[in-house]
Amino acid sequence: MSEFLLGSGFDRLLEQLSQIEINGISRFEHPPASKAAVDSLPTIEIDNTHLEMEPHCAVCMEAFELATVVREMP
Repeated sequence: MSEFLLGSGFDRLLEQLSQIEINGISRFEHPPASKAAVDSLPTIEIDNTHLEMEPHCAVCMEAFELATVVREMP
């Protein structure tokens, strides 16, 4: 626990807490991506290579399914 409080974990926690409004609704510096921005991301088809490297989506944490077409983030 002391390593967390003294290390970068504490800095990340303070950053997240500083982005929360007093009324409890969080407000982040970076708004969600626009539909146009999401639509401009390239699409790829999930194959076995993708499943071996990263079996879950980093955004929604759902498991990838073989042959699914997805947006690829930079």
